[in-house]
Amino acid sequence: MNEDPTRIQAVLQAEIQCLESYLLGPDVYRQIRVEDRDHVVLHLMSLGDYLELQAIARTLGEDDPTAPGEALLRTFSRQADALAARELQARLQSLQWSMEEWSKEGHLNARYFAAEMVQRSRIQRLGAARGWFRIAQDLEALDARIQGVTVPGPFIWRPDYVKAFPEDQFWFLYRTLRAGTTMP
Repeated sequence: MNEDPTRIQAVLQAEIQCLESYLLGPDVYRQIRVEDRDHVVLHLMSLGDYLELQAIARTLGEDDPTAPGEALLRTFSRQADALAARELQARLQSLQWSMEEWSKEGHLNARYFAAEMVQRSRIQRLGAARGWFRIAQDLEALDARIQGVTVPGPFIWRPDYVKAFPEDQFWFLYRTLRAGTTMP
């Protein structure tokens, strides 16, 4: 994730515009159009994505456009919880699959590792906001595996995002691959 603050604001506004229909719809992920400066981009929306961008926008001191979104999440709490449970499971399975593929290859690629930690951060954000929905044991095993192939390191995203990701909760974003790491 390398979005600049202006892009984050544009994505959040587009997500809020379709949040009600998203919460009431069947899909965990939804592709939305985002008008960003002089062009239109497609963005893959999810509840985890929304919560993460919201946290980043708040820590950057930008205007927080998410009050209407918060009201919708309260109004459609049951639907939001159902989506969160499905997204948590999907993201966990995706991350587990990636770790298995790395095991087959025998080595880790730092670029792919950082991208997968984005998935792990959204799992953290969703679980903290909506509940863990019976994935805690699987997540604990996955985290042990992540810790086994990493060492403490610098924050993996833009420095101005650090406040949105406290190290005690998002420890995996402050890790780097151990030198010569191979997957067990």
